[in-house]
Amino acid sequence: AFGVRGLRSAEAVAFLGDKDIIVHNRVSDAYSKHTLAALGIEECVRVSPCHYNTFDEVDRFLEALTEIAS
Repeated sequence: AFGVRGLRSAEAVAFLGDKDIIVHNRVSDAYSKHTLAALGIEECVRVSPCHYNTFDEVDRFLEALTEIAS
């Protein structure tokens, strides 16, 4: 999970989605409320890389994350 200073999580999700990178917006709802409260935050971006993601996909995500963070 992560956030980008100066952006709402939904904006970061949309930015990454425009680059065909699928991540999820987590807000205080029935599914994420307790986790976010424990972390002391109201929202975050959730990324879930898995064994089926390629090295190229991970590299594209990291490049996009560097771009959005600058």
